[in-house]
Amino acid sequence: MDGVRKGFNRVEEYVRVIEHIHEHGIAVQAGIVFGFDQDTESIFSETLDFLETAGVQNATFNILTPYPGTPLYQRLETEGRILTRDWSKYNGREDVVFQPLHLSPETLRDGYRYANRRFYSGASVFRRLTHSPVGLWWTLPLNLAYAFALRSGQQGETAARAIR
Repeated sequence: MDGVRKGFNRVEEYVRVIEHIHEHGIAVQAGIVFGFDQDTESIFSETLDFLETAGVQNATFNILTPYPGTPLYQRLETEGRILTRDWSKYNGREDVVFQPLHLSPETLRDGYRYANRRFYSGASVFRRLTHSPVGLWWTLPLNLAYAFALRSGQQGETAARAIR
């Protein structure tokens, strides 16, 4: 979190914070970004293990994308790690536009896909939602809609439209 100036996020406190939120009847929607310099292949399964154990109801996964004009883009460009300037690939969901430090671009993309498939699998939905039945009446249909959209080959916003 320090690398993205989010030192206020205390990872070691996440489980306790999520439990506290659930105690107040509030569901948790996590936003996860993969591809930071410290990420290795284990980040995908470790993240999913945590989300399932903590009973996080919903999550959105993204691939780190260094947009032009940002400090991240400038740093990666200086380091020679920008792979393309085809701006249509700067989507955060399907394309990796930079060379990750400890992963191949293909491993990052495949890990992102794995996270979506696993998180919205029947087994994961069951594990997560039985840990916290907060808002089960709306979180279960939402999870099922995302799972259906992923199986249909839809991603991101298309999955969100499928549940509206």
